[in-house]
Amino acid sequence: MNFPILLFGTAAGWNFSLLLRILVALGGAFLWLRELGRSRFAATLGAVGFSLSGPFIAWLEHTHSATAAPIPLLLYFISRLSREPTGKNIAGIAFSTWFILVGGHPETALLAAMIALGLVCVRFPTAGKGARAVGAAILGAGLASPFLFPFLEYYSLSEARLGIARHGFTLPARDLLRFLDPKLAGSNPIEGAATVSIAVLLLVPFGLARIRTDRDSKFWCGVIFVTALVA
Repeated sequence: MNFPILLFGTAAGWNFSLLLRILVALGGAFLWLRELGRSRFAATLGAVGFSLSGPFIAWLEHTHSATAAPIPLLLYFISRLSREPTGKNIAGIAFSTWFILVGGHPETALLAAMIALGLVCVRFPTAGKGARAVGAAILGAGLASPFLFPFLEYYSLSEARLGIARHGFTLPARDLLRFLDPKLAGSNPIEGAATVSIAVLLLVPFGLARIRTDRDSKFWCGVIFVTALVA
C-alpha cells in the first residue's frame, strides 16, 4: 500500500495510498459477499459498511487499515477453494496472506489468521482438503518473510513485550457517547471518527433475524464474539 508514495512522491502518493486501501477493502468485501450468495445490493451495502466503517476510516492513515483491507480477499479465496480446488484459488490465498502480513500491523494480522482458520474449519470437511488452504497461507507467509523476520527480531528485543512502561486502562462508560457526538469534550479525532459506524449498527436488528435459520450468520456471530474476547 506504500508503493504509490515511492512512485509519485508524498503529496500525491499518500492520498492515492489511502484511496487504494478503501478500494481494496470495498472490492474484496463485495467479491466475498457475492461468493456467499448475497444479492448485489446486499453485497454493495456490506462492502460499503466495511470499507467506510468507523474503525477503518479512523485508522486509515495507519498500518491497521493496510492490514485489514485485504482480509475479505483472503476469505473470498478460501471460500472459492472449498468449492473449486484450483491453482488459481491457492495462489489467491497465498497472495492475500502476503498482502495482509506486509500491511504491517501484527495484531490485526493475528485476528485475520483466527478468522481465516475458523472459516477453513467450517468450509473444509476433512483435514486433507483444509491442508491446501493452510499450505497456501504458509506460502504467502514465506513470501512475506523479508517483513516478518525483522519484526520477529525487534519483537524479541522489545521492552513493551515485557510490559515495561506500559499501563493498561479502561475507557469510562461515558465515552460511548462519542458514537453520537464526535466533538464530545475529551474526545480525540480517532475515537470521534467511530461516529460513522452508527449507520451500520442501525442495520444489526435486521441481521439478527437471520441467525436462527442461517448457518453462516451463526458462524460469523461466533467469530465476532471470539475475536472481541481476544482483542
